[in-house]
Order: sequence, then structure tokens, then C-alpha cells
Amino acid sequence: MSLRRRRFAIASVGLMFLFATIGSAYQSIGARQDLESNPAPGELVDMGGYRLHLVCMGEGSPTVVLIHGLGGNVYHWALIQAEIAATTRVCAYDRAGYGWSDPGPRPRSPLQNARELHALLQRAGIEPPLVLVGHSWGTNGAQVFADEYPEDVHGLVLMDGGIAAEVTEHCPTLNCMPRVAQTGADIFLHLQPLLFRVGAMRLFGFPQPFGDNLRFLTPSQRSALIAGYGQTRSADANLAEWQDWDNQVGNVGQPGSLGDLPVRVLMADEQYPDWFYGEDPERWRGYERALLSELARLSSDSQVSVIPGADHASMLFRREQWQYAVEATLDVVEIARAR
Repeated sequence: MSLRRRRFAIASVGLMFLFATIGSAYQSIGARQDLESNPAPGELVDMGGYRLHLVCMGEGSPTVVLIHGLGGNVYHWALIQAEIAATTRVCAYDRAGYGWSDPGPRPRSPLQNARELHALLQRAGIEPPLVLVGHSWGTNGAQVFADEYPEDVHGLVLMDGGIAAEVTEHCPTLNCMPRVAQTGADIFLHLQPLLFRVGAMRLFGFPQPFGDNLRFLTPSQRSALIAGYGQTRSADANLAEWQDWDNQVGNVGQPGSLGDLPVRVLMADEQYPDWFYGEDPERWRGYERALLSELARLSSDSQVSVIPGADHASMLFRREQWQYAVEATLDVVEIARAR
């Protein structure tokens, strides 16, 4: 290598290091300022070495517990939680590392999350009966929780997700995701912590899958949601949960495994293009149809509904769509009260 090329290489490395240092400071200062401007709306519960953030509102029994998906935080439930609170007590929380919660111990598996949630509710003095509402990745933790603590759970609402064991056993990739989709998500989730640390995500306004759906929130809610999402630890938690997913979850998802527990499954009718599925789109569409069929047999009181016009994110933010979640939850609440 010539002297000129060596100098160019050294200068390039130096510039990269300089930009990374500036970006890191930009992210660190911005993330701290975000939390100062948007303090935790709920309480921080000591879990023994770390704290989890819990927001409760409303009165009555059973208590509804809202479990967010990957990359989520309590503000993803802002509209749904306020509506349910008019009828009964409802609590949302940030899983370890997300939003205003501290990072928690590994593994970040559905089983770990379920046990952590159980401990959180106990420490916060929230007693059963419980109705669990999970969105996306949160449906996994909800089902595992119901399997681990069946006496505590009096109903489940699973939004655009869920474990169906017979289908999952025949899926060649993670949780029945097409290879193309899984590979894309895997690359992004591994890059995301680095992009946060060097300030790239903050520089580009935290592009994330909720997009223009955030316009349905108030300015203060929108600001707080982005503040919670914009923490580097949230990106770390996102990757950890992705890496620690484990299909070996016992009886969870077996037909009839939830007895006569009221289960309401809500699915988006989002249509994906063929490239999303890869080489064999019909095979993956077959898995999707089988998933709905299996979720309908989780208990003797399982019902599956498809929300018209909904996609994976919009069902949390658009009134005509999140009303399905509210109605399903209140239906399960009424059944629980009658028992």
C-alpha cells in the first residue's frame, strides 16, 4: 500500500471514529433530555436490582394487564387503556429494558417475561383475577403466563399474534415467520443497537413501524412514546428478546390447553406481497390460515376475529380498529365477573 493510501485509510478511520463519538454524545444527551421532558407516567417498582415501570388507572375487578410487542412501551396502549379504564382497573407496563424500565436479567424469553410480570404484579399489590391483553410479541408472554399461573388468569385477548403449537412445530423458521421476513428482521434488530449508539436512529427521527399511526395520539402522548422508544436500552431489549425466543414452551398453544378460559383472538387483515414470503408464498399463507384455525381451538371458549382494514400497528391507534380490542376485552371482563 502506498503512503498516500495509508494516509487516506488512517484519515478515514479517524473520521469514522470522530463521527461515532459525536453521534454517541448526540444520542446520550438527547435520550436523557427526552426522559427529563417526558418523565415516567407511572410507578417504578423495585424488582431486586432493577425497576419495572407500571401504569394503572381505573377501578374494579378483574384487573386488565396490557402487554406490548417488540419495540413497544406503555404509550402504545394509550388509547385502549383510557377506554378500558372507564369500566375496570387496567395496567400497562414496560418490559425490562423498554420505555422507562431498567434492563433485566437474561434470558429475555416469554417464560422470563411471564415470571417477571407475575413478580411485578405481586410487588405492586395487584391481585388476581387478571385479564391479559397482548399485542404481537406480547401475546407469547400472555399465553405463557396463563400456562404458568392458570388460577390467576380469567381471560386472554391476543392481538395479531399467538402461539399455536401444532403449526409452530412444522415451521422451519422462528415463530412461523417466512425466511425473507425473518432475515430482514434479524439484520435490522442486530444493527439497531449500533444505529442507536452512534446517533443514526435519532438523526433520522427514529423511523419505526408505527409510522403515521402516531398522528392519532395527542402531541404529549406522541412525544412520550418516541422518548420511550428512543432509549438505547430499548434497542438492546428488542434484540435480546428476539435472540431469546424459544419455541419449547411446554403445553402452551396446544389445542384445548386453556380449558374453558375465554380467549379472544384479533387478527389484522393485512395482505403482504409475494416477496414478503419468499420462494413459496402459498405455503406461508397456508401457515397463516392454519394459525387462525389452531388459535380458535386453544379453549372451548376461543373466538377469532379479523379486523377489517387493520394492519399490525394500526389496530392500536385507529379508533375504528382498536374498538375491537376494547370490546373483546370488556366481553372477557364481563364473563370473568359472572363466574
